[in-house]
Amino acid sequence: MLSASRKSKDLPEIIGSKPKIAVISARYHPSVADRLTKGASAVLNNGDFPFEVFDVSGVLDLPIALKMVINSGRFDAYVLLGSVQNDTDGQAAQVIYAETLRGIGSIGALGYPLGSAILCASTNKQLAKMASPRKENCGGAAARAALELIALSRNLSNVSKNIGFKPASEFIHMAGDPQKIT
Repeated sequence: MLSASRKSKDLPEIIGSKPKIAVISARYHPSVADRLTKGASAVLNNGDFPFEVFDVSGVLDLPIALKMVINSGRFDAYVLLGSVQNDTDGQAAQVIYAETLRGIGSIGALGYPLGSAILCASTNKQLAKMASPRKENCGGAAARAALELIALSRNLSNVSKNIGFKPASEFIHMAGDPQKIT
């Protein structure tokens, strides 16, 4: 599954400060995970975007890790990378794949900017081809997707950082209290 076009080479223009990106990689197929991470890292390095890579065991851990990383409050966007090989028990692999996408989708639907490359294929060779930064570069496409969503969010809100509560002021007024004039 991809959330961005693999043909897109240009990085979006992002208003404000450079967003910090979390890359979360499922390591169950290490060679595929390395290729996906290399593709995502190349895109982020090309745009000089700060990022941190987090590893988890398998794709079913990705939604949980995503929520933990979001809760840290340290990142502006998220890239999720992983793979499922359905060579021996195709039905089990399809359930794992579907549940992973469902978990990621339920979190992403809350408005978090994320790109994902969760690959599913019958052979390790097919997975490696999709993950290769020189061929299909699904990891790079996932990183671009996250950056495109950050750019869209900032363009729509015209706010570049620290979206949330208003900073504390010198005076705190409670409902029903008379206004203090200084």
